Amino acid sequence: MEEEKRIGLLVADSVAFIKRAPLEKWSSKVVTVRDVVSEIRDKASRERLQVLPFDLSFREPSADALQHVTRFAKKTGDYGALSPVDLKLISLTYQLHCEQDPLSVPKLRQEPLKQQVAERGEASLNIAGFYSPRKKSVRRTESSGKANGVGGNDETDNDRGNCEEEEHVELVEQVENLELENTSEQEDGREEDDDDEEGWITPENLQQVCEEMGAVLDDLPQSLSVGCITTDFAMQNVLLQMGLNLISLDGKRIRQLRTYAKKCKGCFKTTLDTGRVWCPWCGNRSLYRVSVIVDSSGRMQYKPLGRKQFSHRGLRYPLSAPKSGRHAQNPVLSPDQQVTYRERRQRENKVDPLSQDYVTLPSPFVVHDVTSRGARLAMGTGGRGSRGGENRRRNPNAVQPKGRRKK
Repeated sequence: MEEEKRIGLLVADSVAFIKRAPLEKWSSKVVTVRDVVSEIRDKASRERLQVLPFDLSFREPSADALQHVTRFAKKTGDYGALSPVDLKLISLTYQLHCEQDPLSVPKLRQEPLKQQVAERGEASLNIAGFYSPRKKSVRRTESSGKANGVGGNDETDNDRGNCEEEEHVELVEQVENLELENTSEQEDGREEDDDDEEGWITPENLQQVCEEMGAVLDDLPQSLSVGCITTDFAMQNVLLQMGLNLISLDGKRIRQLRTYAKKCKGCFKTTLDTGRVWCPWCGNRSLYRVSVIVDSSGRMQYKPLGRKQFSHRGLRYPLSAPKSGRHAQNPVLSPDQQVTYRERRQRENKVDPLSQDYVTLPSPFVVHDVTSRGARLAMGTGGRGSRGGENRRRNPNAVQPKGRRKK
């Protein structure tokens, strides 16, 4: 008998195929976008894609879903950390959730949650999985003998009879104290025997211990209509902020929801637009991401995510003189710097044969530009000069090699 699947539709990220996740055991139908396949570049993973034990469906999100997710990601501050493929996966999850479970659409959040400041309390020493024995209560016995004559008179030599009576009383009290200590030690021993089982993790208290540690033992209910599997923390934050179902791998799941902003290291002012590179106040390129927290009075506080170390590599070299032309690689030094207009190349007009409108295009064949100077320099494709001349690894004034010279 086939085991019942817990997820109706599962939107898979590239990590699910790289990590060899058993998707066929969790869902009856796995859906993804075509760009996910292009992210998988290692040979072993691409070979496994050819022999998957289930049918992998491809689907693209609608423009409305993509616009809604993009607007929501900008509010949470994760837009700058999400790639276009990540936005498509979240949009596809949102679209399928609206199609499969339309009654739960009003329950989805339209605004991200604000993180509240947790009041600081005393640190708890009760750590799950560790046994901390109780300290024995030290009972101090007050005896007149240990007081070394405190409360007595200096003229005890004259009254030897009184001293003998006091010594007799002391002996009786010591015997009684010994009996009390023996009984208390026996009781403490019994209590220790009873407490030996309190610090251990058993199948009975496993769920309680996981909740105390902040872990999730079983984050899936009995059945889900739509879910998205990913280990990207930015994607997880947006999915959980929207109220969509998330499935994680290897326990890589965020513990708390966050909203991000950017703070300038020069003027110490903040902006909620996380897509900015330049500070809107001072104009410097010194923005770093911080977490937004709302205190009890409603004011927003900003918590840095570690110490941001700005790279100063290559700044010892002087800037080269700006060059003109369409293929100039001048560094961008200010947000209002004018960039030389570049004509649209043929590589940007590639025709997709799988597109629905390929018949109406001039040519149904894919154009491969391999002869132009832009194609040989790999401009805009991650090659030389793709960062706008901001290559700090070498001296920009040095003469670039143009090939082997014949001797």
